Amino acid sequence: MTQAASGMEFLARAGFEVSEIMDAMPGLLDLAASANMDLGRAADIVSNIISGFGYNASESARVADVLAKASSSANTDVGQLGQAMEVVAPIANTLGLEIEDLSAAVGFMSDAGIQGSQAGRQLRQGMLRLASPTGAASDLIEDLGIKVFDADGNMKDMASVVEELGNGLEGMSADARTAALATIFGSESTAGWSALLDRGANDLANYTRELQESEGAARTMAEIMEDNAKGSMREFRSALEGAGIAISQHIIPQFTRAIEFGTGLVRKFGELDEETQRLIVSAAGVAAAVGPVLVVGGQLAMGIGGLMTGASALTGVLAGAGGLTAAFTALTGPVGLTVGAIGLAGAGIYAYTQYANRAKEVNLDTANSYLNQANSLEEIAGRYDELRRISGLSADEIGRVLDLQSRLEGESDPKKIEALQQEYEKLRKKSGLSNEQLEEMLELNNQIIRQTPEVQQTFTERGNSVVEATDKVYDYIQSLRNMAWEELQIERLKALENEAEVQEEINRLSEELARHERNRNELLGMSNMTQEEISQRLDEINKKFMQGLLSEEELNELSRERGHLYTLQEGKLTEQLDKITKQREEVNEDLELNRQKLSKLYEVDAAIAGILLLELGINEQGREGLRIADEQLKKLRDEKAETQERIKQEGDKGGLLQDHIRILDEQINRHQSIIGQIERETGLTSELLDDERERERVQGQIERRLNTTARLLTENTREAGFLTLELGKDVTKNVRVTDNGTIDDLNKRASAPVNKSVHIHERIAASAGLQIPKYAAGTECNPNALEMVG
Repeated sequence: MTQAASGMEFLARAGFEVSEIMDAMPGLLDLAASANMDLGRAADIVSNIISGFGYNASESARVADVLAKASSSANTDVGQLGQAMEVVAPIANTLGLEIEDLSAAVGFMSDAGIQGSQAGRQLRQGMLRLASPTGAASDLIEDLGIKVFDADGNMKDMASVVEELGNGLEGMSADARTAALATIFGSESTAGWSALLDRGANDLANYTRELQESEGAARTMAEIMEDNAKGSMREFRSALEGAGIAISQHIIPQFTRAIEFGTGLVRKFGELDEETQRLIVSAAGVAAAVGPVLVVGGQLAMGIGGLMTGASALTGVLAGAGGLTAAFTALTGPVGLTVGAIGLAGAGIYAYTQYANRAKEVNLDTANSYLNQANSLEEIAGRYDELRRISGLSADEIGRVLDLQSRLEGESDPKKIEALQQEYEKLRKKSGLSNEQLEEMLELNNQIIRQTPEVQQTFTERGNSVVEATDKVYDYIQSLRNMAWEELQIERLKALENEAEVQEEINRLSEELARHERNRNELLGMSNMTQEEISQRLDEINKKFMQGLLSEEELNELSRERGHLYTLQEGKLTEQLDKITKQREEVNEDLELNRQKLSKLYEVDAAIAGILLLELGINEQGREGLRIADEQLKKLRDEKAETQERIKQEGDKGGLLQDHIRILDEQINRHQSIIGQIERETGLTSELLDDERERERVQGQIERRLNTTARLLTENTREAGFLTLELGKDVTKNVRVTDNGTIDDLNKRASAPVNKSVHIHERIAASAGLQIPKYAAGTECNPNALEMVG
């Protein structure tokens, strides 16, 4: 395949449309010429960068110019820049950084000898740790006042970030600055960021500006590179390829009718028998695969002629297929071949779309691989240290044991074997280890050598390696966990992006499942209706439809009921119930798949929590690990409270209990810091701290109410005091009162004589002990009655 075709293929795989491929080709040709590389490789690099940064295909020329400029002004080349961008572009895109920022930073790192993917990894890790600092790094960044985000929450450009770092680290000694950078970025990324700080923010800003103004750089460099005999020959070959490109550009406007015709052809193809389909597909596949290559290669006549010859053998089959001969002949002509090229590009676009969909899926394989390797290596190193400590053997003695093993494996002389075995046994006895333990230690030594780069080791006379110290091993273990952390941060971003979409799909599927369940229940509820009842109910529903005046809800309910009744009337109840059951099963499967996708966010959060919990010596992940951390924190607090109580009751003469409290405080703060970080970095919540926050919230409410009540009492007391003062003052008032003559009238009436008759019953008077005067019986006045006169 020619270089132009190779370049087109890479762009098609990256999802470029045909017109976009044609627009991108001049810039890619310039980049390939300026970098002295194959066009296919240049297209691969540019398309990867465009995908990583999320740029449109129209940015191809910009990317090519930046790469050309950066490669000509720094100690790097286009290939190395491409490797770096492949690593760092996705996270840079997430943080809102541009290719010019990253290219300038990679260029400065390259000048310091940190090139390619190594520069990309150090940049990526640094940006992740700045964007989401943890533990000591978070505390240090806050203490130094380093702010890498603007007021809108976007990360500042690289020059501004370096300026923030420079201001924060200003005044530190070289050793202190190196230690601070190691804390912030990790030991494996310190060198790259140190190189950026050494060059300074101003130089980085100027270089970034140069790259932003690099339009046309690739063209200029290409002209310089092509100004020689080799360039002339390449130009001649490219001219041949250009002919093919030009022909394609002129033919493209003619595609529409051919593609419309092809659509009808595909429909007819579906009506053919399987054997005929297989034969046509085989021939068409050859045309689609070979055609574009021949067009681009400028060998149109030979290619078309050959394809036409091959096509003629199928004339009988195609003629019998309903007049497809003319159609296939058209597709194997010049236009047909170009349509084939578009077919390949379409296939490339489809493949890329599938790749992009897979890229959106949350995948923990890489992160888990790093974590598993770290955990395994930590276990190996721990066991090796333990056996090494028990044995007390020096590195030279362990090397000698390894050499003895090697010699025993290749020795055949019995006497020499015996001597070697005796020496081996002597060293074993000195170690105090059993044969099995010594063998285990030697195997662990070999595993560490194989799995750990840059481990501190010595070499024996026979070339065996001995681990001198495991410090570098534990550094490497931490770097593995750092890389796992970075991967998890990226996967978490994807999970968060997917969460809303997946939840929406779950809600839709749940509603669909509810509809199927409702239809099933309604059908079962109607299943006992007779045909007469069904007909009668259908008549009622149809009359309601005829009358109109129904709400949308009533229309939907009646339409659904009418559908159920028709199903029963036609005797298709069992068939419909089976159909609903199948639909429910399919929906449930989709629901389960989406719930699994949704659970990916928890899996990421659990893994992130697991990395942080290792700092507390907890090997569990997720909620279980957080529960254990809560328990440990509660025990530490309880122990502190008990110790304080002991001090109150017993005193602390030697200060040992107070020292113990200080240690407990450090452990408590450490636990609280890790648990708090887990809550910030993930969606997990500490039950212990959550309960405390709830108590604090309730207590705050109570305090606010008490404060309000106290304020009101104070205000009312102040008001009452004011009233008391006012009421205690002497007041003199003149009051004029008149009765309007009422009192005089009462006096007159009270002093006037009054005549009243009083009747007293004799029996009552006697009971009261009164003697009532009376006339003698038989007097003239009242002979037989009492009478009082007075």
